[in-house]
Amino acid sequence: MKTKNIFGIILAIILIGSGGYFLYKKNKDSSQKNNLADTSNIAYYHCGMHTWITSDKPGKCPICGMNLTPVYKDNAIHTEGEVSIDPTMIQDIGVKTEIIKKRQLTRTINTTGIVDYDETSESIIT
Repeated sequence: MKTKNIFGIILAIILIGSGGYFLYKKNKDSSQKNNLADTSNIAYYHCGMHTWITSDKPGKCPICGMNLTPVYKDNAIHTEGEVSIDPTMIQDIGVKTEIIKKRQLTRTINTTGIVDYDETSESIIT
């Protein structure tokens, strides 16, 4: 009677352990597949502080040592001379846009000062 109970307990432990192992492996494999899917959408990596520092693989910025952050293909610059900024960032930094027009650029500066004569050209005769 005791051997049947011990055998049953050992069998239950083995079944529970193997079930947990297979669930762990399944979740690990699916998370690796998700990570691979995310990396296939990455255009390149760049430093957030030094945006001219780019790399095709993750790493550290040689200037400041920060981790390089991924730039995804849908957020990457697509054409030469075109800049795209995330809408949240536009709101945070207060970007203002205006339609391009050809016009005269003028700026009036109001300031204060003292008008005086040139002391270097002064001569004293005794």
